[in-house]
Amino acid sequence: IDMHGFNYISGHIIDLDLVFKEIIKMLNKMRKLKLNQETKTTSHLSSSIPPIVSYDKIETLMVQLHSLQQKEIIDKSGIIPSTNPNHPSQTSFFQQNNFDSIETIKLPMQNKTQTLSWYDISHQAHIIAAKLIIMTKILEFHKSTSIIQDLVRKALNFIRFLNEIDHYNNKCITHLHFVMVIVGPNCITIQDQSLVRKFLELCRSMGLESAAHNLKKFEKIWLNGDEHNDIDEGEEEDILTW
Repeated sequence: IDMHGFNYISGHIIDLDLVFKEIIKMLNKMRKLKLNQETKTTSHLSSSIPPIVSYDKIETLMVQLHSLQQKEIIDKSGIIPSTNPNHPSQTSFFQQNNFDSIETIKLPMQNKTQTLSWYDISHQAHIIAAKLIIMTKILEFHKSTSIIQDLVRKALNFIRFLNEIDHYNNKCITHLHFVMVIVGPNCITIQDQSLVRKFLELCRSMGLESAAHNLKKFEKIWLNGDEHNDIDEGEEEDILTW
C-alpha cells in the first residue's frame, strides 16, 4: 500500500475494500437463501421474506462509491494530460517502481499518443465493478437496461485501446481481470464481447490461467443470451472468494 492508499495487490485504493466487504455480506445472505429449500425459488427482494437488502444500505454503498470515484492518484480519468505536473515528461516520481504503472501508448488509428495511469484506471474500474454487482446481482437490474450498459461501456473504455494495439505486453492490465469477470456476462453487443474476448486472451497469454476458464463461460452466456443471463454458481463463488 502506497502513500495514496493504493493497494498494489487488489488494484484499488484500500477504502474500496470496505464497500466490497458489505457487498460480500449481502451476497452470502443471498446464497444462503438459495440453499434453503423453502426459499430457494424466492427472490431475495420479495416482501414475503425477512429483508436482506434495505434502501438505506444501498444508498450508503452508492454514496461511498461516489466518494471513492472522486479520489485519484494522478488523474481519475486514467489518462494523464501533458499539463499534469505528474506527467512523465515533467517528473519521474511515479516511474520509480518495478512495473509500468505509468505508460505512454501509441494509437495508430487516431494518430496520437496517450499516457495512462494504471493506478487510476484500475481503481476506477473496480468501482464500476462494485456498482455492477449491486445493480445486477443485488437489485436484479436486467443487463439490457441502459443503466447497466452505461456502466459496461465505462468499464470497457479503459481497455478500448486494445482495438488499436497488437501484442500489448504491459501486465498492469491484468489488474482488471476481476472487473471483466463482472463486466463480461453483461456485454450484449458483438463489439463489446469481442473486446472482452481480446482482453481475456491477452491475460491468458500473460499467464493468467483463470482468464481462459472465464472466457469459456462467457462464450456460453453470449451464445445463449438471456437463457444464461445470471452469474452462475461457480462465478458467484469467484466473486465471494475475491
